[in-house]
Amino acid sequence: FPVTIQGTPQAISGSIFDSTAPCHIGANLLGGSTYYINGYIDDLRLTKGIARYSANFTIPSAAHPDVGPTTNDVYYDNVVLQMHMDGINGSSTFVDAKGHIATANGNVQISNVQSKFGGTSAVFDGTGDYITFAHSSDFSIQTGNFTIECWIYRAVSNVSHYILSKRPTSATNTAYGWYKW
Repeated sequence: FPVTIQGTPQAISGSIFDSTAPCHIGANLLGGSTYYINGYIDDLRLTKGIARYSANFTIPSAAHPDVGPTTNDVYYDNVVLQMHMDGINGSSTFVDAKGHIATANGNVQISNVQSKFGGTSAVFDGTGDYITFAHSSDFSIQTGNFTIECWIYRAVSNVSHYILSKRPTSATNTAYGWYKW
């Protein structure tokens, strides 16, 4: 499956397994091997059934449009998760435009320190902060095309910064986990 970084497709390979595990933003949880992002995530979107970018493209200069029939997004029916990470500085309330209930863990919160769009983003300190969603078939992407996109700002480098994962806490196989090194 192709991965695009800053507008340029990258060749990678791997397997995606099905899982009934929760979906996590900012962490990959597996028993004693737990990894978190230390930094910021803004404008996260998961589109299922569509490979939005299959060639070089211009990096968006505005937030993803809100989900709904009045947007200019021809794939809005395929969007299964969309979080602008907007809100009041210091708030731990996160909203998914598709209605999934977000649970903040640790002290993940809205911050106005770093942001790509909208003036705020989610800040994760790298030590136990993450956002969880209960299992949903919306997050099962083991077959077919999909697109995961967001903006991240890493507070430190040379460590794994998990962006999105779906992994049972006691299994040896990750359903999936995307991170930036």
